Amino acid sequence: MTILVVSKKSVYELYKHSPDDIAARQYVQKHEADMKASHERQQRTLETVLDELQKLGLPAKEVYRAHLPEEDLSTYELVIPVGGDGTLLEVSHYVQDTPLLGVNSDPLKSVGFFCAATQKTIGDLLRHLDQTPSTKLHRLQLVRDGTALPEPVLNDVLFAHTNPGANTRFTLDVGGKQQTYRGSNGLLACTAAGSTAWMWQLGGKIMPLHSQQLQYKVRDARGEEPHFANELKIISQCREGRLYIDGEHLQYDLGLDQTLEIRAGIPLTVMGDIETKRNELFPGGV
Repeated sequence: MTILVVSKKSVYELYKHSPDDIAARQYVQKHEADMKASHERQQRTLETVLDELQKLGLPAKEVYRAHLPEEDLSTYELVIPVGGDGTLLEVSHYVQDTPLLGVNSDPLKSVGFFCAATQKTIGDLLRHLDQTPSTKLHRLQLVRDGTALPEPVLNDVLFAHTNPGANTRFTLDVGGKQQTYRGSNGLLACTAAGSTAWMWQLGGKIMPLHSQQLQYKVRDARGEEPHFANELKIISQCREGRLYIDGEHLQYDLGLDQTLEIRAGIPLTVMGDIETKRNELFPGGV
């Protein structure tokens, strides 16, 4: 089995060694003990993952997550993101059908909803990998002006004006029925897995994980409720519209008269019983 281990940099590393950000370095000085402790927990977790793989004779390569575009993830049989949900989400954009085994590198700071293991449990899990349950998570495919974007959406996609203080103007087409919005802050669409993330904070509904529908909500439009659909289309009426995929790192412009279709995409296999973890975090939520 060929395995890729994906690592991240801690906030401590990013801030302490920032060459041109005085404020970041001052922030580290103020909170250094807590930040350094988190950094050390993350480092110990990464070292444990690599050590356990070596003990089992499983060949593995480590790569920093910023270098993922240089890797062909289809050549690996298993990818292990070591970090939190943010790291796993980033890795998911480069994966088609390769399973992911998420490792929460700092459970004291991170929920790790998609993560099946921690430093304490990764060794036992790797030794019993063939007995570990997996979860199939549905993703979304984005098509901009007729061209499919390469990154599938695991949690959610936001269309909004680049200026958070500006109105986001667009026409929404669902099943041939169109409605134009001129006084909103854009539209958020999520998968079933993402319905317990940002959408939930906006008053959305928690969806069964097996659902292949998407949920969408127009943000800050008076009286607007969340809705469900199999696919939808956005026609931008913003000169400076933008798409934000699974957070702020992955972005695409969607300018005046450009279109975005959101539809079902390739599902993702994540190791672990995500349904059980979800029920523990949101009892009676579905």
